[in-house]
Amino acid sequence: MTAHDRSSARRPERWIREDAAGRLQDLAPDLVRLRFELHETSGERRVLDSTRIQHVVVPRAAALFEVGCSDAGCRDGGFDITAEVLRALRDRRAEFSADSYCFGSVGDRPCERVLRCRGMADWSRGRDERSRDAQFR
Repeated sequence: MTAHDRSSARRPERWIREDAAGRLQDLAPDLVRLRFELHETSGERRVLDSTRIQHVVVPRAAALFEVGCSDAGCRDGGFDITAEVLRALRDRRAEFSADSYCFGSVGDRPCERVLRCRGMADWSRGRDERSRDAQFR
């Protein structure tokens, strides 16, 4: 089975997890934009060509943040940064970081990839802030 076939077979499972996670906009209604700068390391070395930018379509996004492992030999791997991202969004942080170890395997060994994520969030001014500003005009 190819990596593409394995990915296609896991897609319905991901949809179930996305539905169970809820919608991002419901959890963070004042979130306007969310972007991740992602790169992978193997041991202490940065993996070449693994750096990427991921933009989240906030109005349609699930509150689930899983990223596939880019190691072609990794089986059933990936990274889950959901807890760290949701914690940062609950705290309304504009910038945050999250790291995750791959949960897959390469041959008979665990995959050694680590995902490093830098998140950037843009927020609209919340209702409380707008009403407070209006008091001082």
